[in-house]
Amino acid sequence: MYIQWSSSYRAGVDNFDRQHKILFDIMNDFHSRIISGHSGDSLLPTLNELASYAATHFSLEEKAMAAAGYAGLEAHKKEHALFRSEVIGCLSDHMNGVKVMPLDLLRFISEWLKNHIMKRDIEYGACLSSGQTQRHAMSGRETGV
Repeated sequence: MYIQWSSSYRAGVDNFDRQHKILFDIMNDFHSRIISGHSGDSLLPTLNELASYAATHFSLEEKAMAAAGYAGLEAHKKEHALFRSEVIGCLSDHMNGVKVMPLDLLRFISEWLKNHIMKRDIEYGACLSSGQTQRHAMSGRETGV
């Protein structure tokens, strides 16, 4: 379930494309940790990083889509909510002693990211101008996004 970033995942908005690549990097780190035998609490830092980075990215994307008057915004928000719900639900389950299957979660994350970016995010790329995106999108993991 490791996903190599390629140009086929580009939505056409540079800052968001960089953020998508970072999401792939974090997800691939989660994959590597699982394959290396990590489980339970040792996976939490990476999963928390993914949840946090995704939440910030989604917020920036949604703000840019709203500013551009993107017609698909509400449907896009629902897809983001599904991702957040699944990841946060697994974190919550783990904290409450419910056994979480890391490979099942990884499968969900990888499929969701691939499908969402290639189907939904590419749709907004044509709508957003670089000027609108620059105001709302930050880039880089090092910026805390």
